[in-house]
Amino acid sequence: MDTTARLAVITLFALICRRLSVVALAAHAILAGCNGMFLSRAAGQEEVQASTVNIPYPTGTLAPYTTAEWINDSGGLLLASEAGLFEWHMPDGLGTTTTTLFATPSKARFNSQVERVFDLKRSPNQEWIAIAGGKPGESGMLEVWRIRDQQLLHRWELEGDVVYQIDWSGNNRRLAAASAIGVCSVFDVEGKTEVVQYKGHSSGVTTISVMQDDRTVVSGAIDQTIHLWSLETGEGIRVLDNHTAPVRCLIQGPSASDPARGTILSASEDRTVRLWQPQLGRLVRFAKFPSGVSAMEAFAKGAENTPSPPSPTLFVGCDDGSLHRIDVGTMKSTVLAASTDFCDIFRRWTCRLKTH
Repeated sequence: MDTTARLAVITLFALICRRLSVVALAAHAILAGCNGMFLSRAAGQEEVQASTVNIPYPTGTLAPYTTAEWINDSGGLLLASEAGLFEWHMPDGLGTTTTTLFATPSKARFNSQVERVFDLKRSPNQEWIAIAGGKPGESGMLEVWRIRDQQLLHRWELEGDVVYQIDWSGNNRRLAAASAIGVCSVFDVEGKTEVVQYKGHSSGVTTISVMQDDRTVVSGAIDQTIHLWSLETGEGIRVLDNHTAPVRCLIQGPSASDPARGTILSASEDRTVRLWQPQLGRLVRFAKFPSGVSAMEAFAKGAENTPSPPSPTLFVGCDDGSLHRIDVGTMKSTVLAASTDFCDIFRRWTCRLKTH
């Protein structure tokens, strides 16, 4: 199967810092159970088909995966866990068999010094990968590596606490980071310097995204607010305060011909997902769910001839273990999975959709 036509959803269950991951390939999602079993579901279709596969934990550890990111277009996946970084190669024909034992992930070739990894992001030009995290309660760390030869380009150390999330600018020049101490930073990748700080939030920043105009950053925090600020100067632009609980996730919404009318989607513990035109301060529409929304990701069109739904679609994971598919045009949802097969304590999902 051509990996340019594969879509990957990574779902993480979390209990404080312990998480279990889910990977979706093509139209298939792999849901991780507490025993390391993964359930493959055709998440992109009305009928939810299921088959069981077994992707082992790395040899010598039962530490669950915390996040993952593609490192090449032939199915190579970089996996992070409390035991370190690992690489795994996606086999062809995934999900076509009833039960399959896949090869054990191997130790990653990236010799990262990030003690606990919270986020991995490949650059838009697909040449670099950023690794973010740190020592909880002590310090943060951010690294940028060249993928082709596993060469470290730069490492930044931040005082205070971990980096929760990062995002690249579309031109690959800037890297925005959200920190648990409530500070957002922007790094010049080529100049290897921190060029901007934003300190508008009153508590830990959990999520961050660079808007399509490549000039504006949106960040969400435990303080229940979403802030817009300048990527180049760090100057605050607008605060959106409709959420009534911590904001957990921000992603780009449907693009607009006028960047000033670009959209974002926000997910919160208040059980809602909201679609915004942030530069205008406008809440377009929202959807409500049975429990807090842990995270979400958009279904994006991939390479030529890659199937995509007729209208923008989201995957949304909730604290009660349910996974939903949302039509952004109407904000109507369909339940894809209820997570009844998993340990009760693991009820938080994080979904990521990657297009190759």
